[in-house]
Amino acid sequence: MNISGQPQEKKDMQPEQRSSQEPQVTPAAEDQSVIAATSTSTRKKRAKRMVSEAELMPRPSFWPIALAASLAIALFGFVWNAVVLAVGVLLVIVCIIGWSLERR
Repeated sequence: MNISGQPQEKKDMQPEQRSSQEPQVTPAAEDQSVIAATSTSTRKKRAKRMVSEAELMPRPSFWPIALAASLAIALFGFVWNAVVLAVGVLLVIVCIIGWSLERR
């Protein structure tokens, strides 16, 4: 900026001032062509496959209701008897393992 508050034009600047204020980056054209060639050759286009709603939805399963029932037994055993609690916890573990191993 000059004294009057107006910005100086770039043509008034000396070459030393221009280089210190504006870094000039000039990448080689051959480097860009090499980068473009490698990026297009390594990428493979994937065809977009349409997924049906039936493939996204899980199959009907009895494990959620079995887990709920075994959790209710375990909670009831917590209040009533330690043996019932142990059976309920065992059933909860079996239901979680069975549900996680179920195939889609």
